[in-house]
Amino acid sequence: MSKKYIIDTSVIIDNPDMNLIKLSENGKNKLFITEVVLSELDKHKISDRHEVKWAARTFFKAIKGSSFKRRKKLELKDSSDKIYKVVLSFESEKIVIHVIVREKYLPETLKSGSRNDSKIIEVAKSYNLHCITNDTAFKVIAMSQGLEADNLYWDQIKKPEELSFLSEVSVMEESKEDSLSDIYSSQKKWNQVHIKYQNHQDSSNTDYENGKEAFFIVNGKGLIPLDMEHESFVNKYKVPPINTDQKLYMRILESECKVIVATGSTGSGKTLMALQVGMEKVRDKNSPINGILYMRYTVNAEDKFSALGYRKGDEDTKLGYFNYPLYGSLNYIAEQTMKIENKDQDLSEAQTMQRSHITEELIEKYNIEVTDIAHARGITISNKFIIFDEIQNTPNKILQLIGTRVGKDSQIVFMGDYNQVDHPYLSKERNGLITLMKLAEKDPFVAGVKLRHTVRSDIAEWFQENVSG
Repeated sequence: MSKKYIIDTSVIIDNPDMNLIKLSENGKNKLFITEVVLSELDKHKISDRHEVKWAARTFFKAIKGSSFKRRKKLELKDSSDKIYKVVLSFESEKIVIHVIVREKYLPETLKSGSRNDSKIIEVAKSYNLHCITNDTAFKVIAMSQGLEADNLYWDQIKKPEELSFLSEVSVMEESKEDSLSDIYSSQKKWNQVHIKYQNHQDSSNTDYENGKEAFFIVNGKGLIPLDMEHESFVNKYKVPPINTDQKLYMRILESECKVIVATGSTGSGKTLMALQVGMEKVRDKNSPINGILYMRYTVNAEDKFSALGYRKGDEDTKLGYFNYPLYGSLNYIAEQTMKIENKDQDLSEAQTMQRSHITEELIEKYNIEVTDIAHARGITISNKFIIFDEIQNTPNKILQLIGTRVGKDSQIVFMGDYNQVDHPYLSKERNGLITLMKLAEKDPFVAGVKLRHTVRSDIAEWFQENVSG
């Protein structure tokens, strides 16, 4: 059954071509916007936020060359209304969209605090249109006035906390080989498998004191056993992992998987562990990786004046504000290096000052660079270990932009926390991190890891558990 959708500006800003194409369903549904949306998109063409500017310009480029044709067959609910048919030409498909222009709005609409939203809702009521928006307030107001209203639904996960990439399996030790074969055939994707071996005589015991258990990752070729011994990490890294999740994370980062997505709360070790693996790959003469590239999406919590363009200083200084997680991890590695060299004695003030020099040496030695997302178009990132932080604040279009910039012999790890979304048009259930987590559940090209433990401090852990965002 066909539907008639009226589309809010936020839907077009989110991803104009993908969203409109999916809503259209090959022309099955009719799409409508108002002159309010055109006006808002026109203002967004000069937005300070590059992804908003890009989306607005993409929409108008799709209209370019198309004529506004007045539609007389559609029944007008107001004598002053005009309805125009416009064809949008995207690379993969052409979309028909109808523009409803209303010259006179009701007095109560014009008095409303959110006049633009109220205008769209007034038109939707006149023509009984189904509202599609990414603005929750818009949705609630529309529904309160008896309209059907939905947020975009095709890339949401209602309960992201239930996603898991670790399977726990108990097998009989006597039939271990057959069991492993069955486990592999049932997985067929990058995943982690925790196997607890049972003895036939004591099948109730699934966790032996002798440690008869094993961890594997599935990579499309078979089950790869993992060395989870603490000493193997201590001998390789200045800051070894301290829990099973971190160990699995580092082993997957060490693997040949090209795309990894890691989610975990603040202080779970996402950046620190990834940075160390990247440094090890740069150090390895047999690895094609020759440097580390760190990028972080520059969206700030409810404060546009802390955004990149509003900061003082040159580009490097501005980027520095957004790269504290990187520098913090480097400083910690430098500090641990000095403690090891000084046999774990407390560092003197002079040695603490020396830490910054070691950090600078690490940046130079491992060719560590930072970049702003705005400069990613038109470049190719080859032979790099790429760390993309704060992916939960990234729309899918930016995710696609960065992914298509990755060149030969590079590896990229996306990381974030879906509980800390600051982007105005994204939510915990719908963002770039969630998109990749969904893909990692079913696509063997992407490996997913969940870090479930906060290790920064007991204070950080308490806030994570007791104060909801």
